[in-house]
Amino acid sequence: YEKEKIVALCQKLGILNKIQGIVTRGNLIDWYEQALRGKYGKILGIDLLQNLREEFNNEFPYSKLFDIFYMRERSYDGIQKSSSLFWLDD
Repeated sequence: YEKEKIVALCQKLGILNKIQGIVTRGNLIDWYEQALRGKYGKILGIDLLQNLREEFNNEFPYSKLFDIFYMRERSYDGIQKSSSLFWLDD
């Protein structure tokens, strides 16, 4: 459904021949699922999550100040941490 809408719009704009491919939300969900839980999970999952953390920190540099709010002001550090790879400390 998403792909058809994008293709129709690109045809109207006359740019369809410049598009190499269309990635839909469903594609991303499938790819992340394979990377994190599929047979490549151990190989790709850790790198993928590390890259996401780095990109987040680059995009939101003030996120490091969140610890002050999180621990000192709200005491959320007392909540038990998840065993998910995403929450591993750097």
